[in-house]
Amino acid sequence: MKKINTLCFTLMSALIGFASVQSTNAAEAEYKVLNSIEVGPATKWDFNVVDSARGSLYLSRADHVDVVNLKTKKLMATIQDTSGVHGFALAPELKRGFSSNGKANTFTVFDLDTLQRIRDVQVSGNNPDVILYDQASQHLFVFNGKTNDVDVFDGQSMKQLSTIKASGRPEFAVLGKEGKIFFNIEDKSQIQVLDIKANKIVSTWNLKDCAEPTGLAIDIKSNRLFSTCQNNRVLVTDTVDGRPITTFPIGAKPDAIVYDGTRKLLFTSNGGNGGSLSITRQVGPDEYKTIVNVVTAPGAKTMSYDEQSGLAYVPYVSGDKFYVYEIGQAQ
Repeated sequence: MKKINTLCFTLMSALIGFASVQSTNAAEAEYKVLNSIEVGPATKWDFNVVDSARGSLYLSRADHVDVVNLKTKKLMATIQDTSGVHGFALAPELKRGFSSNGKANTFTVFDLDTLQRIRDVQVSGNNPDVILYDQASQHLFVFNGKTNDVDVFDGQSMKQLSTIKASGRPEFAVLGKEGKIFFNIEDKSQIQVLDIKANKIVSTWNLKDCAEPTGLAIDIKSNRLFSTCQNNRVLVTDTVDGRPITTFPIGAKPDAIVYDGTRKLLFTSNGGNGGSLSITRQVGPDEYKTIVNVVTAPGAKTMSYDEQSGLAYVPYVSGDKFYVYEIGQAQ
């Protein structure tokens, strides 16, 4: 009788486990385009970012910034005269947002509540691209694509504090532990590590077999960096010593990547081969499994992500209109 009960328990556990796996796989497979938000006339674009607290989406639109209400899916504001706008940084405790304006060699400071421009600030470098705010130091870091350097500003006074020379063209940047910033060097296939307190580069790591790294994400808990590479892969790197850990496949012409630590998922937007959003599960710090490639649109290589809702936002152009795909799990 004991053997029979044990056998029944074992079979029951196996069936429950199998059902759980099936359920998980089914849920993963349900990622799809939920909405297509029409924003306005077609333009060039680059980065976008979600303000989860206010339920808004900031979109770079060549010479202006559009702000979309994610609840109504409607345009709620426009910030004009941001020539060559690339990226955004948000400073919630200061109630300020920042856009980097590549053609104007400035960044625009705006109020997060009113969405009104506060001022424009000149940078010393050329073609400000990625822009990053560190809450601990209240410093703003502006990464300049043509002069290969980083301008550092005080987030309150907007006074420039220093300029830090990079080894090549800086692309995307993320905040790490212990006052560190990691950023890709696109033309050298490297990651550089910037010490915020010392205001200097403290490490440079070569990314073997990673062509032109663009997007960068971080898993702070597991000490892992994720660089999107133009040879259709993501390279996983240790944040402590720069060791290459593993790679996993993604779509063609990738750009942005985000890591959702709650769901243990990575989202990569790819502009090639018709466009796709690659979704990859982090099985463990050293193991990654592709779940699905959601079809998007040609050239749709940038994205943002709202970890609260689990929704990704991928801009694209169709005909003479500019749209944003909202991608998530079917309800």
